[in-house]
Amino acid sequence: MKLKTSLGHLHGKEQMALHHIKKILKETCNPLLLYLYNSKLSVYLKRNYCASPVRTTAHKFECSLLMVTEQAVLSPSVRQQAIADCALFGTVSLKVLSLPEFINHLQVRNKFCCWVQKQAMLLLGCERAIQQLPPPISNHREYRKQMLPVQSAPADEDMLALGSFDESFLHHAPPRAALQGMISYTSSGAFKYSIGK
Repeated sequence: MKLKTSLGHLHGKEQMALHHIKKILKETCNPLLLYLYNSKLSVYLKRNYCASPVRTTAHKFECSLLMVTEQAVLSPSVRQQAIADCALFGTVSLKVLSLPEFINHLQVRNKFCCWVQKQAMLLLGCERAIQQLPPPISNHREYRKQMLPVQSAPADEDMLALGSFDESFLHHAPPRAALQGMISYTSSGAFKYSIGK
């Protein structure tokens, strides 16, 4: 299974922020899986030739993560502390699921969870947990069409409530029963086909 784990294509500030956020969450929450499914880096550059330094740069980083933990649900105090610690590096939105919940969402083809498994960047992965996951959805055009409402959903919307993929397009219609009939020839040499039972 090919996993997106490389931070190499990200901006340096984004890499640094994600590295520290991942470290904080690993120490405080001990996740089995940690997916990055949304991030934003804003750079503000100001030049003032009457001041020193002439050029100042400010960075603002935001990210959305899905964290999969063991059976136990994270306590609100641990969750708040983890988010507060991560806030030193940027604004973090954190969705938390237990491993059985995540597997169940994948099995029923929940749009958000399936798309995260297929497209998001895996920042942290326990091999034991990865082996328990069902295979990712196929990279089919129809799935992309069905993901449009999820991709355009507001950030504060419950992504898990956006439903499951409709997989009816993947299943072929049952074959029709063959027509039973009989071919006979007329006196002029032409043939006719009569349908029987």
